Amino acid sequence: MKNQLTRLGYILTIVLVLWFIKNLHANADILSKIVWSWPVALSLVFSLLLYFISVLAIATAWNILLNSLRKVKGQFLISVSILTITQFGKYLPGNIAHHLGRVMLAKKYNLGTSIVIFSMMLENLWLIGASSLVSLFVLINVGDAYFKGLPEIPESAVFVFIILGVLIFPYAMRFIVKDILPKWTSLDALGNTKIDLPGFYVLWQCLFLYFLYYFLLGSIVLIVADGIFESTEGDLFLITGIFSVAWVVGFITPGAPAGLGIREVILVTALTPIYSSDIAVGITAMLRLVTVLGDGVVFLIGLGLARLALPDTAVTSDCDRG
Repeated sequence: MKNQLTRLGYILTIVLVLWFIKNLHANADILSKIVWSWPVALSLVFSLLLYFISVLAIATAWNILLNSLRKVKGQFLISVSILTITQFGKYLPGNIAHHLGRVMLAKKYNLGTSIVIFSMMLENLWLIGASSLVSLFVLINVGDAYFKGLPEIPESAVFVFIILGVLIFPYAMRFIVKDILPKWTSLDALGNTKIDLPGFYVLWQCLFLYFLYYFLLGSIVLIVADGIFESTEGDLFLITGIFSVAWVVGFITPGAPAGLGIREVILVTALTPIYSSDIAVGITAMLRLVTVLGDGVVFLIGLGLARLALPDTAVTSDCDRG
């Protein structure tokens, strides 16, 4: 079984790399249109650095979640390596490959499959909740000025409903993972694990890191606008709010790989009143390039970290063993 999982992992890695190269090639023409200079190059490098830190924030939040659910302190490197490697999978159609990859790699490190599934459910729910909070604030205050005429943008009431779901759904998910899924598959596959909801301290820690994630990505937009397009309009809170709206709508759109297409339309439309339409298109294209290049760098870093986080050093508990 272990050899079969290893071979499957190699196959998935090859598919992901090829798909990544395809996406990188699709964005390569952006580089040819840039008038290169030291400020432009430094802006690109700094943007990539901020993108890596944003991924690290998500990985740190996941590590906190895992430690809380498993009741033991696991290796930070394991969580980071798993998330950074599987981040690649979000470019595949269907928007689930990175989740499946995380479950497979987590099994290698004896993290407990049911706990990993539950932690990913919480992570996605809280990410959407944090983004919805920022989005709701922006839509209420400046929605008509920046998002008018976009059919993709839900009503504010939808974001309120999503935020309420953040408070209610964890209990439903715990019931699904603990009581429903074991009836559909063997306990050996899921791990016969007792799952408790994390406390509010864990929730606030994770929400802080998720808010930091969105603000870092908003900062990248400002760096690209200033360093590459020499445009200093916009402020961090407004840009972060615009990105949050684009992110959450792209996330909840079924089948959009990494939010491709949906987020770009929203970003261009919302950034145009701040910058010119040409600059808004350029910023959006550069942001896509930064995220694609950033995911490639993050993947390579993850592979390096995986060599340091060996399976036999992973911390396990009795409940993980089933």
